[in-house]
Amino acid sequence: VEATTGHAQGGVVYNYNSKVGDIEGNFVGNYTTGTQSYGGAIFNIGKTSPQAVINDISGMFVSNYSEGNKHKAYGGAIYNGGTIN
Repeated sequence: VEATTGHAQGGVVYNYNSKVGDIEGNFVGNYTTGTQSYGGAIFNIGKTSPQAVINDISGMFVSNYSEGNKHKAYGGAIYNGGTIN
């Protein structure tokens, strides 16, 4: 995911205030690039009820990254501001 003038979030999975079951698979070469950048492969955050919940994640994470071109970058593979069981 590339955002030239804003935040980039979740190269593959973007979860905001939702409940997600199991995530299975390999995450290879995913990225986010933006003014601020979060979660090259997975972005999971919840601000209000219901909180963001991912039941389980299984698989390999290889060469995922998050790049902030003006500010900070968070979570090369996963940015989690919710719950991962």
